[in-house]
Amino acid sequence: MSLNVHKKPHSRRITCSVLFLTALLLNCLFPLFRPAASAAWAEDGQTIEEYPPYYTRIGWWDDVYPSWNDGLTPIKSYNEYGFVNTCGEVVIPPVWEDAGNFGSGLAPVKNAEEKWGYINTEGELVIPCQWDAAASFFDDRAAVAKDGLWGFIDPTGELVIPCQWNDVADFSEGMAAVPDPSFDDSERFFDPPTGYINTQGELVIPYQWHHASDFHNGLACVRTGVPEGEQYGYINQLGEVAIPCEWEYAAEFYGGYACVANEQGGGYLNTAGDLVIPCQWYSLGFSIDELMLVADKNNQYGLLNAEGEQIIPCQWDFCWYRNGLVEVQKDGQTGVITLEGDVVLPVQWNEVFSLGDGLIAFTGDGYDWGCRNVQGELILPCIYSQMDYVDGHIIALDDGKVFAFDKQGKPLKEPAYDATLYDGFDTSQDEIPKWGDGLAAMEQNGLYGFINTEGEMVIPPEWEQVGRFSGGMAPVRRGGLWGAVNTAGELVVPCQWDGMKDFSEGLAAVRHHDARYGFINTAGEVVTPCIWQKVRPFSEGLAIVDDENQNSGLMDQTGRLVLPCEYDSILSFSEGMAQIIKDRKHGFVNTEGQVVIPLEWDWVDDFCGGLAPVEKDGVYGAINTAGELVFTCEQEILSPFRDGLALVKQNDRYGFIDTTGQLVIPCVWEYAWEFNDGMAVVEDEQGYGLIDTTGAPVLPCEWESVNWFGSSDGVIQVMRDCWTGFVDIHGAEVTPCRWYEAWRLADGLLWVCGDDFCLGCLNTRGETVLPCLYDQITYENGHILTMLDGRLFVFDREGNPIQ
Repeated sequence: MSLNVHKKPHSRRITCSVLFLTALLLNCLFPLFRPAASAAWAEDGQTIEEYPPYYTRIGWWDDVYPSWNDGLTPIKSYNEYGFVNTCGEVVIPPVWEDAGNFGSGLAPVKNAEEKWGYINTEGELVIPCQWDAAASFFDDRAAVAKDGLWGFIDPTGELVIPCQWNDVADFSEGMAAVPDPSFDDSERFFDPPTGYINTQGELVIPYQWHHASDFHNGLACVRTGVPEGEQYGYINQLGEVAIPCEWEYAAEFYGGYACVANEQGGGYLNTAGDLVIPCQWYSLGFSIDELMLVADKNNQYGLLNAEGEQIIPCQWDFCWYRNGLVEVQKDGQTGVITLEGDVVLPVQWNEVFSLGDGLIAFTGDGYDWGCRNVQGELILPCIYSQMDYVDGHIIALDDGKVFAFDKQGKPLKEPAYDATLYDGFDTSQDEIPKWGDGLAAMEQNGLYGFINTEGEMVIPPEWEQVGRFSGGMAPVRRGGLWGAVNTAGELVVPCQWDGMKDFSEGLAAVRHHDARYGFINTAGEVVTPCIWQKVRPFSEGLAIVDDENQNSGLMDQTGRLVLPCEYDSILSFSEGMAQIIKDRKHGFVNTEGQVVIPLEWDWVDDFCGGLAPVEKDGVYGAINTAGELVFTCEQEILSPFRDGLALVKQNDRYGFIDTTGQLVIPCVWEYAWEFNDGMAVVEDEQGYGLIDTTGAPVLPCEWESVNWFGSSDGVIQVMRDCWTGFVDIHGAEVTPCRWYEAWRLADGLLWVCGDDFCLGCLNTRGETVLPCLYDQITYENGHILTMLDGRLFVFDREGNPIQ
């Protein structure tokens, strides 16, 4: 009995069958050659799908394959692929025919000519599209194929191991399984002899095994003989048999334990080959945190520890341990319990998934996902088609939009569209990217130059790739290497770097091929050598840098480390103070690099108006810049003090406190957002509205959505019956709710999108400035710039053409 597996894109693997013990119907859930992956259940002969490690995909289907390597994961939009970060921002637009996961700072992508290459985390194509197929990097090696044969490249794109095999596995622990290239399988019906190569391509373990898995915990599962007489065991990286080939079935090691089976049933081995769980179980899974999934003869599931003691009794139709909680299923419904058996979520949901950090995703009557915490409180309603949790952010998808929330369900930003219709950037045609110093990059015939705000090409298109102007300098690439030009188009910094970021405060991050970063000044002089694993732009004279251990510190503009690299994370400065985090404790550092507020708080937020919200042992309050506790309050503080008020939560309702800690706007709202320019969006049972700083209503709560841009424009975006329009601060209609989407452009102008997905422009009186017929639109220095069928058009703010 064999089990076929659908691989996700780019998972080309030596085929290996997962066999089931016929005599006892032992439904052992074994990993299928992919490290730390598992297969869903299937009946005999059914085709099923392989899921990522820890089942991290929750309904991500065809839109997103979450891996979050290098903080990015692929996203699919209109059959094209790009990447989003952990804040839900589309940082690499979806312009590729296909894409894989990042590894070693690179991700495979496929162009329209069906050829594969690799981009870096900036979205730059650093390894040309020349391969027929390509996989992600593992151990600084990526499998690539040409003319039906596979080999491996290194991160520079050099073919370090020639293409000579019909199939290969990815590297794991410095070894990759490869089949004997001389094997003729035209009349054979079992796997070819397989051996292992090292990262130099040397065959270190001969072609002698008829099944060979990835190495984990220093061991690889192998099989001897043909299917009629096969036996499974384990070898070490010297090719020596470490655990004898005496098992009828065996799986890869996972968490220090591996599933094995003989004619009596299934059990678990440790890496020494000791049978720690006897072969007596009907079905098995993986070991996670030394907890083993087992099922008894009645096909009821439970969990054992490494001593064989039942932690969760075998009484569930299925169960799974993840992120400290146990997901259980009974009679088609699921819930969540603790290892002690206490109920966290009752068994009443279609599906559940422990996200981690005390959060649980769940689906109700339908297939949409919501989120609750371990107290059972609703964090997000069941309206999202996909959901994941990474870097402290809940990432959710709905109707083609990527949303990002904090763990309380507070939006981090407005939703990012997975289609690049509105952000002025579409690499399928000539572009209107972001502006700097009055100039923007423009592509012609595959090369880049710069235009001014009147649409004139002031720097000729002669560069392979360019960055954004800042401080009179912009990165440019020629011959695969980066330098920098000034606003006159003169090459000031020679093209000699493998990578370069935009200038900030007169300095730009650069890197060589080893992916380490340093900084140069506007003269091209090296300020600090390329020794840092990761860097952020300079701000207030300091840059956040990460060493080889991924610990963060602060460096000044001379290259001096003013704050040692000993912190888990450092955030951006606000009012001269930046958060520092170490071992889940928070404090603050000033712009001199001095730790002015020690690491003593469980949570903090940014300083605003001289105060920062803090929390310790469940008690919330605020501190001043001297670190003195100004007050404590009964409510949970959720935001900085904007307009002198901070958003708070009490009894699952929201209100606001002032800078003395007094509750000045009662907690009566279902949800509320921070104040902005004297007003805040609030939600009650009827809908969304606006209040002022006294709590008085400005706009009644009767809208499906409300967005307030500030008093400079004096208009409010509203939604009714899923259509968008604008009203003024008195609630009077500026334009009816008739737009598919609409937003603030700038300087008293609004962009709107009709039901045909074409863009136009209105003023804040609701008058048409430009009709809805453009593909893209942006605004810079008093000019409206639009794109239509690859052509650039420039207008003044009244809609009069400039050229």
